[in-house]
Amino acid sequence: MLTHAAPGLIAAPRPTLAERAEGWIVAEWSRWPLWLPVAMGAGVLAYFGLRAEPGAGWMALPWPILALALLARARHPLLGAGLALAGAGALGFAAAIFHAGVAPPLPELPRTAVVVSGRVAAVDLLPEGRRVLLDAPRLGEGPPLARGVRIRLRANDPARPAPGDVIAVRALIRPPMPPAFPGAFDFQRAAFFSGLAGSGFALNPAEITARGEAPFFAGLRTAIETRVTAALPGGTGAVSAALLTGSQSAIPPAELAALRDSGLAHLLSPSGLHVAIVIGLAFVVLRAGIAAIPWLALRFDSKGAAAVAGLALGGAYTLLTGAGVPMVRSFAMAALLPSRS
Repeated sequence: MLTHAAPGLIAAPRPTLAERAEGWIVAEWSRWPLWLPVAMGAGVLAYFGLRAEPGAGWMALPWPILALALLARARHPLLGAGLALAGAGALGFAAAIFHAGVAPPLPELPRTAVVVSGRVAAVDLLPEGRRVLLDAPRLGEGPPLARGVRIRLRANDPARPAPGDVIAVRALIRPPMPPAFPGAFDFQRAAFFSGLAGSGFALNPAEITARGEAPFFAGLRTAIETRVTAALPGGTGAVSAALLTGSQSAIPPAELAALRDSGLAHLLSPSGLHVAIVIGLAFVVLRAGIAAIPWLALRFDSKGAAAVAGLALGGAYTLLTGAGVPMVRSFAMAALLPSRS
């Protein structure tokens, strides 16, 4: 039996798949930029997947794509979103080419022992001895290198170099090792982008040829680690110093393995928890101090002053720990919080 639709009622056509996708993108446009960093990271990974170094001309690729994305956003949101993702990927690809191009080349290191001299940029405490990073080192009578060299001093070395000092030591230097197996950590790539020429170990005690003034945070970091490990010897002091400065090189292997097995190793790396403790403690102490003084409490905004002081202390702590990626990310999120409160 045939049925007829009521007069005046016409069924609306179903939207096509492209129309549905366009409507979804329009509705979710405010969240769409969150995918741009993902696309940028994909572009960086695409660079590292190449077998040959691309030319510098590829760095101009993202700009026309991003310009087209802005033009197409108003009339064709689906096309604009796709072009924005492609432009972000091209931007990550171009950024990787740029950083690889500005990094100094790896030098040819001597195959025999050589006297290495240079200014100490950083000092790492080890379970036995110290490890120093030399900035612009000289190998023998050669010119200063454009890259740094990391040297492990002897365990019984009486020298106590600090950041800023100039030392000379006879050492055996080797270039970074390639990955042990496909997919393993690539020490060569990490050293290339971090400005490291190689690493090695000392064959005799180091000689401090000149005392220098260390950068503020590098010197403060070394002083904190030295005093903590002197007051708390062994693994206890090493773990305490790591919680304060983020340096884990002094933790003995047994204690580090125990922390990993217990699932607490992430606490050694300064990140959101550490930033929250520093900023929160500074906020509470300063606001309570202002409230305890009636003259200040009646004339100053205790909440605003405590928030600014907490952020300042959190920024100083971020620089003290070396401004690693987790710390910078956590501090940035903490800095955005007061603006939303």
